[in-house]
Amino acid sequence: MKWSKKYLDIYEKPYSSFSNELFEKVKANVERINSQPNPIATVAIITYNDETRLLSCIWSLSENKSKYPFEIIGINNRSKDNSEEVFKRAGVPCYYEERKGCSAARQCGLDNAKGKYYISIDSDTIYPPDYVDSVINGFKKNNPIAVNMSYRYIYKNNKERLKYAIYYFFRSIFNVLVSIRRPELAVRGIVFNTNVEYAKKVGYRVNIIRGEDGAMAAGLLKYGKIKFIRSKIRKPLTRTTIFDTSLRKKIINEVKNIKRYIKRPKQIIDQESNIIKDLYKD
Repeated sequence: MKWSKKYLDIYEKPYSSFSNELFEKVKANVERINSQPNPIATVAIITYNDETRLLSCIWSLSENKSKYPFEIIGINNRSKDNSEEVFKRAGVPCYYEERKGCSAARQCGLDNAKGKYYISIDSDTIYPPDYVDSVINGFKKNNPIAVNMSYRYIYKNNKERLKYAIYYFFRSIFNVLVSIRRPELAVRGIVFNTNVEYAKKVGYRVNIIRGEDGAMAAGLLKYGKIKFIRSKIRKPLTRTTIFDTSLRKKIINEVKNIKRYIKRPKQIIDQESNIIKDLYKD
């Protein structure tokens, strides 16, 4: 993908290797974007100890060409590395979130959002130059309560590329099926975007390790519909650990649990292993 090459060239490179010239270029882009009055959307980048990938993410977003005014903000979620310094050098207004976890970081971004729409961003992901417009256009059509975009994984060789292609085929089937009755199971935080007014009414569940995106989506359903954009637009690229287990096992597991696609449980019980017992302790 031609649009992603320059961002991938610095992806996972040491912080010390980033040139001052690149920081100044990104900073100029960010300041131009943030100088626009009355942003219609807030692009909120959350990060935790991600200094080697964060600049790629910011750079990609800073080069988004949008017909709508928007802002870019950052949320440093207790990072111990140079993540906050990356935000500062790139000119991104940064908020520090003491509570640990993606949920708390996303809530911090939501609390500080000035826009009508909250575009949720993960720092290990790079976004195509028309991403912001694609999200906002999704909100403009039929006025959904949330918009979930498609995404792809960064591959290192052709063998991985083929494996991911097979995975995408089955994932698309599962996602279409589950989005009919249980759309909250088909959203992903890196591409899940919400209406700020209603998202603030629901709030992120800050006491869970995973599933904050699905919990937010489930809460939003009483206010409106979630729009899934699966068209052939350019998609964000992110890293993954999905193949820590085999592709075959993942597909078999999804088939075994197919009933979850058609039957909504009366009550969702939290797993003890997914609860954050102390939000302020590492």
